[in-house]
Amino acid sequence: MVEILTQARAWLAEGRPIALACVVSTWGSSPFPVGSLMVIADDGSFAGAVSGGCVEAAVIAEAPAVVESGRPKLLTFGVSNETAWEVGLVCGGRMLVALFAVTGEAMIAALESAHAAGRATALVVELASGAHGVLSPEGGAVEAGLSSAAIALGRRALASAAGRATGEDLDGVIVVTFPGRWRIIAVGAVTITQALATLTEMLNYALVIVEPRAGFAEQQPAFQVPAIAPAQVLIAWPEEAFARLALDRQTAVVTLSHDPKIDDEALEAALGAGVFYIGALGSRRTHQARLQRLRQRGFREADLARIHGPVGLAIGGRSAPEIALSIMAEITQVRHALAVPDELAVRDAPHQRRQVP
Repeated sequence: MVEILTQARAWLAEGRPIALACVVSTWGSSPFPVGSLMVIADDGSFAGAVSGGCVEAAVIAEAPAVVESGRPKLLTFGVSNETAWEVGLVCGGRMLVALFAVTGEAMIAALESAHAAGRATALVVELASGAHGVLSPEGGAVEAGLSSAAIALGRRALASAAGRATGEDLDGVIVVTFPGRWRIIAVGAVTITQALATLTEMLNYALVIVEPRAGFAEQQPAFQVPAIAPAQVLIAWPEEAFARLALDRQTAVVTLSHDPKIDDEALEAALGAGVFYIGALGSRRTHQARLQRLRQRGFREADLARIHGPVGLAIGGRSAPEIALSIMAEITQVRHALAVPDELAVRDAPHQRRQVP
């Protein structure tokens, strides 16, 4: 998304008219999901993609008329089985693409800012009037003439998106939500955490490292990977750090410190929050001792069942990067289970435990 929006803003700064295409809905096997973007300039140049090759030419062909008239279009494509196979899909289907003219940089800047900060946003387009805008859950908006009804539909979609990209045509109002960035809070500045810093950036998770032992954090210089933004590091006890971080349903907590005083405090705080994943590093014996301590502090079995311990999928890894990989695999598995309507599927998602000596 960054490159696409950067190119859009560059063309607008040059005074060139552009059209923005956005996938509203598509077949389940599409390599380009809802929310995929494509920007088209006045000379047919484009950045981004909406299908992987089978409909881009048609979208580009429609762009000049949309820019000239200022009237958006909702393009419907039926893709044959043969065409679908050519672009790497397992079957044909139907996809909807919204195409509309963009004349000012404010909307593009709003999408860029939200993406950089990891905030959820909704793109709203009114087909009849051409009005379009970007909304955020915090109340911010770049409305560009949107009606109050369209704004209400956008906010309703944001509230129900639950961390997933969604798109729909609501009686001529196109609403596409872009989820905020999922966040992982790693408790403990250890070698595994350094490996997590690389993987979380690759997989577009935000990483926050909580470490009350200043010496540990200082010995791991900035937890940076070259050319990758550093993780946020908080030198604080978990309870204090979590209060500052405002844990939510798009947050995972993983305890890695190997110090029960630190990890137990983090687990207690995480169990009292609405996080989607809680994991704890350690062997099975260590984990059973941990659970017993938590029972003595009043936690019920239903609470303790939320803790993935030993943390990670059972891939047989021993090194820090392999353990980090197993942790990221399990977190991602549980996150995707959130798409299942029955919320119990998140808790009961099949996963294998790994044993850490």
